[in-house]
Amino acid sequence: MFKEYVLINCKPNTQVGYKRLIKNHIKPKIGIYKLNKITPAKLQELINNLEDLKIITLEQYNTILKKFPYGSNMYLPLQIGFSTRMRVGAVMSLTWDCIDLESKTIKIEKNIISK
Repeated sequence: MFKEYVLINCKPNTQVGYKRLIKNHIKPKIGIYKLNKITPAKLQELINNLEDLKIITLEQYNTILKKFPYGSNMYLPLQIGFSTRMRVGAVMSLTWDCIDLESKTIKIEKNIISK
């Protein structure tokens, strides 16, 4: 499925993220089971655990901000990412023409791709 769908339909950053997710989280959890032994309950448990990985607490966020205080080069990107839930590549590719202060909107038109 990865070759048939992800490599054809997803952007490079998404492909890398999916590969990492499969390698680090999916294979270790369900790769030990035969396909006919994987139950809906087991899949739901995996999904719940993966969702937990993406959430940081306010306390963790504040710890990060202590390392990048107001005035540092990462303060604004961190604020934008945390407030909007934008991905890192989208936040780091923002330019002033993407931001409309009057309407309080941000256009996501670009993305930084790591290779």
